[in-house]
Amino acid sequence: MNKNSVKFGLASACLTSAILFGVHTVEASDQSSNIQQNESDSYGKALTTYKAETIKYELDKKAYEAELKAYNESVAKYEADKAEYDKAKAEYDKALATNKETLTKYESDLSEYNKQKAEADKVKAEYEKLKAEWDAKKATYNTKLVEYNKQVKSNEAADKIENDKRRAEYNEKLKKFEEESKKPGRFASKEKNYLIFVKEPNAKISIEVKDTGDTGALAMLKYTQKDGSFWKLNHKKLSSDQLSDEALAKNNLTDKIIKRWDETVTGYREYGKDPHITTYPVIAKKDRPFTVTYTNLENTTYDKKKVTRIDYEYTVLETGSSVDTMQISPAYDPTISVSIYGDFRKHGYSTRVRMKPTLYLEDGTKVIPTKEKPVMFAVSSMNTGWHGYSDNSYYFADNKDMFKEFYGKSGVYDEYLNDEFKKLYNVDLETASKPGGLLSDPSKRQEWNTKKAELKTAYVKDEEEYKKDGFKKVKDYMTNKYGSNVNTWPSTYREIVYAIHNASFIKLNESFVYKHDDGFYADKTLDEINSGNPVWDNQESPYKYKGAGVIKVTEDGFYLEFGATVPFTQLFGINTAIVDEYIDVKPKLELVETPKPTPPTKPVEPKQPELKEPTPLGVAPKEPNKFDKEKPVKPDLKEPKAPTPPVKPDLKEPTPPTRPVEPPKVEKPVKPVEPPKVEKPVKPVEPPKVEKPTEPVEPPKMVKPTKQVETPKEEIPKEETPTKLVEPPKEEKPTLPRTGSASDMSMTVVGLLTTLASFFVFTKRKDESNK
Repeated sequence: MNKNSVKFGLASACLTSAILFGVHTVEASDQSSNIQQNESDSYGKALTTYKAETIKYELDKKAYEAELKAYNESVAKYEADKAEYDKAKAEYDKALATNKETLTKYESDLSEYNKQKAEADKVKAEYEKLKAEWDAKKATYNTKLVEYNKQVKSNEAADKIENDKRRAEYNEKLKKFEEESKKPGRFASKEKNYLIFVKEPNAKISIEVKDTGDTGALAMLKYTQKDGSFWKLNHKKLSSDQLSDEALAKNNLTDKIIKRWDETVTGYREYGKDPHITTYPVIAKKDRPFTVTYTNLENTTYDKKKVTRIDYEYTVLETGSSVDTMQISPAYDPTISVSIYGDFRKHGYSTRVRMKPTLYLEDGTKVIPTKEKPVMFAVSSMNTGWHGYSDNSYYFADNKDMFKEFYGKSGVYDEYLNDEFKKLYNVDLETASKPGGLLSDPSKRQEWNTKKAELKTAYVKDEEEYKKDGFKKVKDYMTNKYGSNVNTWPSTYREIVYAIHNASFIKLNESFVYKHDDGFYADKTLDEINSGNPVWDNQESPYKYKGAGVIKVTEDGFYLEFGATVPFTQLFGINTAIVDEYIDVKPKLELVETPKPTPPTKPVEPKQPELKEPTPLGVAPKEPNKFDKEKPVKPDLKEPKAPTPPVKPDLKEPTPPTRPVEPPKVEKPVKPVEPPKVEKPVKPVEPPKVEKPTEPVEPPKMVKPTKQVETPKEEIPKEETPTKLVEPPKEEKPTLPRTGSASDMSMTVVGLLTTLASFFVFTKRKDESNK
């Protein structure tokens, strides 16, 4: 309770005491009054008490209102302080949450930074380790490198001495090579021949013979004569359509034809000085290939590797006769190769055969020549004559029909008859002889037979005359045209290599064989050298190069096509004998170079890593300023208790006495001075300071702060509104007895009240002046 309340209490007590004192005094003084006056006095006394209590109540009410105001102000201030506190606390909590998020990101960035830095530190440490190792190895390497360079220089000095010697030897060899390569028969080559294929007398032969399918020779020929004779007499009966058993029997050739391979069926021919070499004659059909296989080779090598097998695939392109078959006679030795036969010396027919050789090493691998390791074959015995080598000797020379040149008649009798028949009937003889043709008319046939006899008589007469001096006439013709040196006369009979596939031709010095648009052959006469005795056409002759050439093969798929302008006993072979004899390989300067010692291995310098600096961290978040605002304490105030209003006494109206004489009207007493204002209530005790919230411990390097304990929200009890003071019932002013004693007592009470009011005002002002 504050001082004002005390003062008001004291004043109220004093006033009450004074009133009671006055009442008691009046009562004492009126004890001697009339008994009738007692009831009136009791009523007045009660009324006076009631009024005194009413005044006290008003005073207490004012004190209560003052205290209530102070109480409400204190509560309002508390609520304002608490609102300010709550706002500051909310802002602090928000800043703390923001700081927490920032701290979390910072800690994540810090973790990544530390990870990157650890990785960078690790890479750097590894590099420094490798660098240290490299430095050591580099020092060792430098020492060994000095030794290595010293050894290399020593070797180079020794090599120079040796190579100077080799250069001198090379120059001598080169000089000799240039001299030798210009001699007759020789040829220069940058590469040596990697094939040795000279003689294979012990080779085993087998031939593909069958009369079915698309390949193979049709049959073997069995006879006792020299090769060529049997075929000349019987080839027109041995075309492919006459090899049936019935046809052979009809032509009495059954025992001459073997339709399978039989190594005991042989023929023979001359070769060089040997008058009898073994052959294996077969019937080959035009455009039907067959294979001849030689095994058990003993002397053949390629690149110093043993060759044990060679296959020749033959395909007849021109038979040299009017039938579709040809006799081909492979020799027992693959280096001699083969002989071919058509209609022997029949003018107007040529021969042409494709030969495809394939060699195999001992392990079965096919030999495939290369530019670095070529194969060189010699083609030799390529005869040529200035006349045609036909039955009618010397009828054909200078590549023309000389009989016709001198007598106007074809040197071939059948051609002569055909020419005369055309003159008579304006149609060729072959057409007229067909069924339904001109000669189907008996009269025409008789007419022609008579005329043919006359023509033959005249032709024989001219032929006999030509034979007497025809040779001289032709030779005089050639001499007059080309001079006396027969070897300069153009060849009419020619043995030719028509084509070379996947290979090249090399001409030998002073050889007659050249490359021409239509093949490789000698366009001058070879067979008249040494007075008509071709001593060059022999493997032992020093002049064999005159009818030879070299074929150089540098890739797979090689074949050639050979034959003659007139069917003859042509022997065609490929081997390396002439190559080996006549080749001059250009010497190569092979300088020595001592292999360098193994150089020291240069250590690989470790690559300096690109040290990636960790992503820089942002500024670490600062913790918000500590929240040091004290929480306002709710004032521990008790709501002032409102004074209880005085209860109006339940008094019975006293029996009025006999109305006395009305006293003179008493003037209305002066309104008492308002009591001094209730003193300002004592200032409530300042609420105790709210304890400072526990300050979060700062983590090392931004460790997440301990979660702040939330200050419990203290519910401020809702202040009850003070009970409104009940206004005391308005007193009905009683009618007082008009007695002198009552007047005196009223005046006495009024005087006391005035004195007390003045005292109260004085005290109030004194207190205000003291403040």
